[in-house]
Amino acid sequence: MEIFEHFNAFSIDEAISLLSRYGEDASIIAGGTDLIVGMKQKVKDPKYVINIKTIPSLAYIREDDELRIGALTTLHGIENSPIIKGKYACLQEAAHSVASIHIRNLGTIGGNLCQQEQCWYSRNPQFACHRTGGDQCFAFEGESEFSAIFPILGEKCWASFPSDIAPALIALNAKVKIAGPTGERVVPVEDLYCELGNTLQVAEILTEIQIPVPKPNTKSTYLKFRLSRGCGFAVASSAVAVTKEKGICREARIALGGIAPIPWRGKKAEEVLKGKEIDDKAAEDAANAVMADAKPLKKNAYKEPITKAVLKRAILAC
Repeated sequence: MEIFEHFNAFSIDEAISLLSRYGEDASIIAGGTDLIVGMKQKVKDPKYVINIKTIPSLAYIREDDELRIGALTTLHGIENSPIIKGKYACLQEAAHSVASIHIRNLGTIGGNLCQQEQCWYSRNPQFACHRTGGDQCFAFEGESEFSAIFPILGEKCWASFPSDIAPALIALNAKVKIAGPTGERVVPVEDLYCELGNTLQVAEILTEIQIPVPKPNTKSTYLKFRLSRGCGFAVASSAVAVTKEKGICREARIALGGIAPIPWRGKKAEEVLKGKEIDDKAAEDAANAVMADAKPLKKNAYKEPITKAVLKRAILAC
């Protein structure tokens, strides 16, 4: 790990000021479960580390006209919140699925949303891929066991998106509030991500997650397949929210994780489910509609049946 200068920010404005002063040489730290690993691996080399865990106003869970969660709220706090359990089930299940209790005690919801992609090559300073200033994707012909099966950037990037929280929030139609030098803006969680990372600009900080109260007769769930029992990133995950009326699906929102460089929206599956009773055939047809666009690499075709099974089971659970 390289030498860096550390600052404690005690307000959002102070954090923004420090980020503005040091620009791309600075990194935000909250729980540190992603940044510290990256610094030890020399994937990240900030000269200035700005701690925002010292901002007391960013850790909260409250529900009024919508559910509001401060960006510094821990994953442990989310999985054990009586407000979130039940009505926002897929978020509670997603938080519970993250790593181990030790990580969930430290990791924040904001940090989980903003963590770096998972790829042996983009996280290895010896390789210069599309994400790190190069002109190729080494996973395409290399070690692709945990890479994406839904590429973006014209198949230039096959990294896998690791967040469990993002798919759950997309299924719940959530938004995030972002603060920066020019003020605040609110964007859908789905729009927080772009081809090679997220859409946060220099000196911007994610401050709050906003989730609309689910409509009556809405059920949601989050399912995740990983290789290790205790912890580990998703090989494939699925967040599904379904609103039914007289047993018929009137609205569905589906997002997948671990299978693309960004959270993968299952819009084709949503269209298949609308106007139908949720049964085995409908779930099978919806899963098939999503998987029709999959393009696995040489070593990760095993992800296709796993993704399909996880999605189908999540749909049936709703």
